[in-house]
Amino acid sequence: MNELDLRHVAHPQNGTGIVLSIVVVNWNTRDLLLRLLGQLLPDPPIPCEVIVVDNQSSDDSVTAAWRAFPDAIVLPQPKNGGFAYGVNRGLERATGRWVLLLNTDAEASWKDLQDFLAAAEREPDAAVFGPRIVDEHGRTQVSTWQRHLPRHYLPQALFLGRLVEKAPPKAAADVDCVSGCVFLIRSAVLAQVGGFDERFFMYYEEADFCARVRAAGRRVRWLPSTSFLHVGGLSAEQAAQRTFLAFRESCLL
Repeated sequence: MNELDLRHVAHPQNGTGIVLSIVVVNWNTRDLLLRLLGQLLPDPPIPCEVIVVDNQSSDDSVTAAWRAFPDAIVLPQPKNGGFAYGVNRGLERATGRWVLLLNTDAEASWKDLQDFLAAAEREPDAAVFGPRIVDEHGRTQVSTWQRHLPRHYLPQALFLGRLVEKAPPKAAADVDCVSGCVFLIRSAVLAQVGGFDERFFMYYEEADFCARVRAAGRRVRWLPSTSFLHVGGLSAEQAAQRTFLAFRESCLL
């Protein structure tokens, strides 16, 4: 497990004045990235920083983001180390009291972001939060899970995951894990649990992180009062074989 460099990790009393750090990990989704940055910049309504971690894209994502959005903090990486690797590079740079992980294939309005943040502020004992996630047709996606057990992984590996999926709670609730596509972290908890485990290239890294948060005595909350659109899988589709192997490696890990 790669250790997160905590020297620059956000702390509520860091004095920067930044409320929210938005971390976007990108790999070859230039058009989605530019669309998302256009929703977030150039004039956020709260003190905010947008950090783009690019995992060695080959589609000119870095240059396009720099040119179109000079207010964004763009961090080109020397390799594609996976999602957890990218998240940790963003966490090392983040200075906000809150950190939001946001996929490039998600959509985010500032009204929804502020509502989500306000709901989380009312939950001082919780450290990780997930909203309701819907697909492009407005259907609720499964975005919260109870504890993963070994018996759950065989159906997933055989593409029978729907057999173990459960409908999300109807109201705000403590859960074991929320989806990493829109994933809000109270930054102070990073000093307790560190960052994401970089042995996970893709998939289940958020389940592992949430398990460590709960082991540290903090709660994981699902807050369905706000909804975010998420298409899903658009980056993974570009490397189907690597994605297939990464999913199974993460199941075993």
